[in-house]
Amino acid sequence: MSQNDSRNEGYRPHESQDDPDPSEIDRPLIGPRAHVDYEASQHEHKACHEHERSNQHRAPRSPDLKLGVRESTRPRLRSLRHQKDNYSRNSKDCGPQTEKPYAVAGNQSSMNIIELKKGDKPHPKLIYRYKTRQHYALDLQRNRKGWTARLRPRPLPHEVEKSCESELFQWMVQEPRAFAAVEDGKEVGWIEIDLNAFKDRTRVWEFLVQKEYQRRGIGTALMRKAEVVAREAGSRMLVLEMQSCNIGAMAFYLGFGFDLVGFDRTAYSNEDVERGEIRLELGKLLKD
Repeated sequence: MSQNDSRNEGYRPHESQDDPDPSEIDRPLIGPRAHVDYEASQHEHKACHEHERSNQHRAPRSPDLKLGVRESTRPRLRSLRHQKDNYSRNSKDCGPQTEKPYAVAGNQSSMNIIELKKGDKPHPKLIYRYKTRQHYALDLQRNRKGWTARLRPRPLPHEVEKSCESELFQWMVQEPRAFAAVEDGKEVGWIEIDLNAFKDRTRVWEFLVQKEYQRRGIGTALMRKAEVVAREAGSRMLVLEMQSCNIGAMAFYLGFGFDLVGFDRTAYSNEDVERGEIRLELGKLLKD
């Protein structure tokens, strides 16, 4: 790949090549730990009510004693509600936020997804690298009635290796949300999205899983997290850019529900079609 290719704005090979196994894709994300604490507080809340009812059915007591029982119970109930409300607020405002760990497919260890903030710490460079022997060849024909376009997989003359370097929180990302997959205390995958409120579309800017951790469901979990955040923001579509020669990434995206929404024949150079590397725009509808 030429140096001009790596400097093109928006060039993202999107190296993740997780196997789009339906059993992995349909697996929901684990919710935040607030649900666990909320259920625990509900059990304590119920216990306090049962304690109060049992005191009311005992032998008649003096008004002062009965009032003392109720007064000692109410602060406890208020305290439980206060703790639950504080936890809900803090879980939204304090970062990084961590999801409940769950087992990664094909591995006994656990993996967490945390949200990254721009000023938290130096974030690692993202090195995209893959090899390919195929590409989606574009056949564009023009006639009196319009244009006819076809994209079909075709072999390349020889194996090609693609690579480039990128980073999180670049200046062109207007409303960034970045997440990392952490396994055994190490960040092994990343995804960054841009919540574009103007067009109601969320764009995936960065998406990478380290090679030794691919095909284990980590990329699926990160992309599902991005979809959840996009839906919560009211986005109508999740979109991303990829190259026509990245066959492995295409298989993952198609399995996740993306489809072709457009292409650019000259995004990286004037010879993109001849080189077998044109820009493809993929999208997944989040709203009808």
